[in-house]
Amino acid sequence: MIIVASGGTLVIESVSKDDAAFYTCQVSNPAGKTEKVIRLSVIVPPNIPDQDSVSLESIRIHQPFSLYCPAHTTSAGVYKCVAHNLAGESSKTFDVEVIVPLNIDESEWKRKVSVFEKSRIELGCPVSGHPDPSVNWIVGGRILNPGDEVRGIKLSESGNLLIIESVTVDHAGIYHCVAQHKAGSMDVDIELTVKADEVLSSSNRGSCSALTMTVDSLCNL
Repeated sequence: MIIVASGGTLVIESVSKDDAAFYTCQVSNPAGKTEKVIRLSVIVPPNIPDQDSVSLESIRIHQPFSLYCPAHTTSAGVYKCVAHNLAGESSKTFDVEVIVPLNIDESEWKRKVSVFEKSRIELGCPVSGHPDPSVNWIVGGRILNPGDEVRGIKLSESGNLLIIESVTVDHAGIYHCVAQHKAGSMDVDIELTVKADEVLSSSNRGSCSALTMTVDSLCNL
């Protein structure tokens, strides 16, 4: 159960693996608002099914031998194989990395983003996998390098984020990112919609002025 305690503290009574997610904290007052995204990772103890049973494996001498073990993200780590008999002992250590294929992940970054004019916006590539993928951004038909800026669109020094300090209607459109790692690559389009500032039309301004004059006349009576 998730509750918000006094003072704005988020409390999870009994954490489960389903609670792993990105949580957003927003703070606001008359002067404005700010927010921070916090990622919660839940570590689950390893579990080997049928660990109390003993399996008999037969293999011919000099033939390769493999033990089947389903891999999960938590399976990454250092493993040591030890062989021993009456004559002595030998061992070898393996550093195992579990590769998770790339997939669309909108828990932090979205594929459709809508902002008001003059806002500051950061666009991230909504893809996840393990290890973390490298990201390339294509703007105006060219691949940006860290620190590059095109039409007020800047690529962060890390190379992962597009940053627009003051959005205009000209920035609306499709932005293209390419994520890749050892298991492959994935192309994603991000659609940015820009909402223009609302301005009163001349007819509306006239109506407001006429209404003000009528109210003033009534008050004078």
